[in-house]
Amino acid sequence: MYILAVHNDDTILKLIKSSLEKIDSFQVDYENKPESATEKIINNNYDIIIIDQKLCLSNEVNLQEIINKDELLPLIICISDSSRGAYEKFDQLSKVFDHISKDEIQTPYFLRTLYYASILVKIDMKNEALMQEFQEKIEGEKELVLKKTRHDLSNILTMIIGNTELLLFGKYELSEKIRVKIEIIYNAATEMMEKLREIV
Repeated sequence: MYILAVHNDDTILKLIKSSLEKIDSFQVDYENKPESATEKIINNNYDIIIIDQKLCLSNEVNLQEIINKDELLPLIICISDSSRGAYEKFDQLSKVFDHISKDEIQTPYFLRTLYYASILVKIDMKNEALMQEFQEKIEGEKELVLKKTRHDLSNILTMIIGNTELLLFGKYELSEKIRVKIEIIYNAATEMMEKLREIV
């Protein structure tokens, strides 16, 4: 699980670090400069972002703009001065998973929140993988259908072209009216065969 912790207070970052070091499965980057945090978020595929709410509200880290560029995760956990309360403005960011107060960072609640967030991330990854597998399967079946369709149409057109060639170039005596109609069929079948080779 790839996590970014962003806070301009080094003391808070140390508290977060001391909590996260207990979990081996978390790979965590720490950042105390807003401009560097923005750059890291853009350039890395974080699963979870733990961030000081004030940095976002003041637009020092424009999380809204960054998130709008990507429909996937990361999930966001906000660090605030007080416990969870009325965060209507910030909660317009639909990816805010939870709010944590500074006092809760070293409590079981913080790790439990991260645990639940990581489960959601894993579910999202699994769903994405299943969707990819489904799309590949659909593409494979589509290719098989196209090949079969080409084969079937090619057989029909080959039969039409072959028979019209026999009528046109064989030893058959045809009236001019019949010959013209057979030529129309022959030319249409030949043209369809060429188009079939191009598009399928």
